[in-house]
Amino acid sequence: MSQLVSPREKELLQKIEQLQEELEEARSANVAKEVFLSNMSHDIRTPMNAIIGMTALAKKHIDEKPRVMDSLEKIEIASGHLLALINDVLDMSRINSGRMKLKEESFSLSDILHEILIIVRPQMEQKKHTWRLNTEDIQTEQLIGDALRLRQVFVNIISNAVK
Repeated sequence: MSQLVSPREKELLQKIEQLQEELEEARSANVAKEVFLSNMSHDIRTPMNAIIGMTALAKKHIDEKPRVMDSLEKIEIASGHLLALINDVLDMSRINSGRMKLKEESFSLSDILHEILIIVRPQMEQKKHTWRLNTEDIQTEQLIGDALRLRQVFVNIISNAVK
C-alpha cells in the first residue's frame, strides 16, 4: 500500500527542497567570493610591492633627479594599475550580477609589457631573477581589448613565476 502525502506535507517537502537549493547557492556564492578575494589580494600586493620598492629607491637616491623621476614614473604606473584593481573590487555588484564587461579600447602591447616589467621588477630583483623578453616577432603592436585585464593576467603569471 503506497503512503499518501497530504497537501500540507507536500508543501513542506517542497519548501525544504527549496531551502536546501538556496543554501547550496549561498555556499557556492560564498566560495566564489573567497576565491575572488584571494585572487584580488594577490593582484593588489604585486603593484603595491612595486610602489614600495620604487619609493625606497627614490628616497635612497634623492639627490639624483633623473633616477628619482624614473622611480616616480614607475610609481605612477604601478599606482594607476593598483587603483584600477581597487575600483573593480569596490564595484563587486557588477561581478555578482554578471555585468562584468571587458573593454574594447586601443592599447600598445609594448606599453603593457613595459608597465608589467615595472610592476614586477621589485619582486624579481628581490629574488635575483632577470626577465628577458624577445619582441622581434611581434607583427601588430597596437591592439584592441581590455588592457587592464590583459595586464592583470600577465602580472599574475609573471609574479607567480617569480615566486
